[in-house]
Amino acid sequence: MLRIAHLVVWPDMEAEKHKVVLETATVSITMVGNRNLDEAVGTAKRLVEEEGIQLIELCGAFGPVGNAKIIEGVGGKVPVASVNYGLEVAAQALPLLEE
Repeated sequence: MLRIAHLVVWPDMEAEKHKVVLETATVSITMVGNRNLDEAVGTAKRLVEEEGIQLIELCGAFGPVGNAKIIEGVGGKVPVASVNYGLEVAAQALPLLEE
């Protein structure tokens, strides 16, 4: 079974409280909300080391700096991918993320 994690960052989320797992016969996707980047780095490390996560996907709010910190945090043990906001939606998405 493929084990994927999707990490999000939002100020009032906590990794210990805001976690869901979606599973089929072939894939398990663990989604975890984190209050900030530091918590997300710890979450990523724990998911790889303790839960056998094989691929990490990051929400667009991480940005390039956040992506780099997660990649560094997991020590290159698994691939790290990210969602990006295209120019066509960036102007609409930015005010939502600043609230």
